[in-house]
Amino acid sequence: MVIPEQVRDAMVAHARFCLPEEACGLLAFDDAGRVRMVYALTNAERSPVAYTIEPREHIKALRHAERLGWHLGGVFHSHTHTAAY
Repeated sequence: MVIPEQVRDAMVAHARFCLPEEACGLLAFDDAGRVRMVYALTNAERSPVAYTIEPREHIKALRHAERLGWHLGGVFHSHTHTAAY
């Protein structure tokens, strides 16, 4: 998967905004496999070590992506207090 710089920057900005809590979100892709949208969503856990995407926001992102002919194909989250794994 190729993550465009603009998409990476959006994910990093969201992670920084959410500190000290863990950030989370979804990625939408077009039929060619290109990332089309970053959905920076709320961590319902409000935790520095765990995340659950807020369910209402998840559904809104799904509906938005489907309206535009995209599909949700990726999840991102930060690791504020642990190494990535």
